[in-house]
Amino acid sequence: MKLGPKITYAAEPPAKESDLLYSLYNAGRYADLENLALSTLAKYPKFAVGWKLLGISQHRQGKDSLPALQKTVALAPTHADAHNSLGNVYLERKQFSNAAASYRRALKLQPESVGARYNLGIALKNLGQFDDAAKCFRQALRVNPGLVDAYIYLGNIYSDSGQLEKAMENYNQALKLKPDNAAVHYNLGNLFNKLGQRENAIDSLRNATALRPDNVEAHFNLGSVLMDTGKLEEAERSFRKSLALKPDFVDALVNLGAALKGLDRFDEALDCYRQALEFRPNFAEIHSEIGKIEGLVSTHGTQSTHSNSSKNEE
Repeated sequence: MKLGPKITYAAEPPAKESDLLYSLYNAGRYADLENLALSTLAKYPKFAVGWKLLGISQHRQGKDSLPALQKTVALAPTHADAHNSLGNVYLERKQFSNAAASYRRALKLQPESVGARYNLGIALKNLGQFDDAAKCFRQALRVNPGLVDAYIYLGNIYSDSGQLEKAMENYNQALKLKPDNAAVHYNLGNLFNKLGQRENAIDSLRNATALRPDNVEAHFNLGSVLMDTGKLEEAERSFRKSLALKPDFVDALVNLGAALKGLDRFDEALDCYRQALEFRPNFAEIHSEIGKIEGLVSTHGTQSTHSNSSKNEE
């Protein structure tokens, strides 16, 4: 039997088709871009840019973009931006070793890439390689001194390693660049608390919750500092806001119980502790607190309780 001619594919489509792909990308029409990229790649399966645009369109729609970006770097191994994009997907998936490898490939091809250097720092921090991560952030800042998040990451690394003065320097630098950055205020609040500067911690954490009312940890940490300073009613409000966002937050239930106990609202405190036990039945501290309160109630009688209206406060 005579074989037909061998089918070959051009590596790239005509310029007109490529331009249409880019126009959809620039317009943010990612569903249309995905459809066109798929039909284009059916005709031009070795079109590396097409695979990259397909991956971007899928990523922007919350779809799995990993196969398309892996195909991109297989077809275009010297494309630094493709390696960086692939690294970003690995980073989102918390595959930090793969992410770091992709960013290193990008930097080998394009050593001046600030984005790849910064992203490598994030991956290394999550791998526990703090010194190397800090080096990446410092290198990125030398090229782009306005990179606010790099200062925040550096501050976190220094804070976690006990270098509190360096942490403060980096957070303050970030604050100068972006005074309304909720993450800066949140981390500053935690640092002030470490330093024993409770009022400064309260101010910073209040700023953080005002800028990001959905930050569960910021409300919780604010409540904890308020409780440490004896401001129990304010602490109660913060813990309730935290629990409104995350009802199974056991530590917030326990701290709310402690604040209510301090306010002599024993019935409400018991309710909090019992709710916490539903999520963590073997929490010895909670059983101990319940026993203490039941002992107080049996000895002195049930205390009057205040209104629960604060549960609905915003």
